[in-house]
Amino acid sequence: MTEQEFKEAMAAREQQKFDKAKEMLENAVKGIPELKQFQGSMLVDNTPEGLRIQITDQEGLAMFPSGSSAPYGHTRAMLDLVARIVRQLPDNRISISGHTDSVPFKDPSGYTNWELSADRALASRRALIASGVPENRVDRVVGRADQDPLEKNDPKGLRNRRISIILLRENDLGPTESKTLSVPMSKK
Repeated sequence: MTEQEFKEAMAAREQQKFDKAKEMLENAVKGIPELKQFQGSMLVDNTPEGLRIQITDQEGLAMFPSGSSAPYGHTRAMLDLVARIVRQLPDNRISISGHTDSVPFKDPSGYTNWELSADRALASRRALIASGVPENRVDRVVGRADQDPLEKNDPKGLRNRRISIILLRENDLGPTESKTLSVPMSKK
C-alpha cells in the first residue's frame, strides 16, 4: 500500500465514523421523546473541516434567553447528546463557534453581538466539558456574531442564531475535500 493509498483509506475510515455519528445523532433526536421537538433545531453536515453539528434557534424554541449566554435546560440536553457523540470519536478535536443574527444587540456597556456569540460559544464549551468531553479535545472557541449567516437571504432570521460544533478531520481528504456535502436532518 502506498502512502497515498494509506491516507485515502484513513480518510475513508474517518468519514465512515462521521457518517455513523450523524446517524446516531439523528436516531437519538427521533427516538428520545424529550428531544423530538428539537429535530428542526439540529443540522448535521460534512464540511472540508469535518463533521459539523449545528444547534439553531427555531420558532418558539430559543437556545438562550435574549441577550444572555446562559443556555436553557433543553439546550444543555442537546449539548449533552452532542457530547456523547464527541466522546465516541476520541481522535478528533473539536471547534465551537457561536453565531447571532444581524439584529443589532448593544447595551450601554458596549456589549454587542460579538461578545454575545463568543460568550455563548464558551458556555457551550463548558456544557460539553461538564458532559464529559475532555478539555484537551477543544481546539478553538470562536464568536462569529452575524458574519456567517445560515440563512444568507434573511440575515435577521432566527436560525442564524446557532452554535456550531465541528469534529475536526484528522485525515486530509485530498482534492475532493473542497466539496461540501450538506444533509440536514429530516423533520419526521
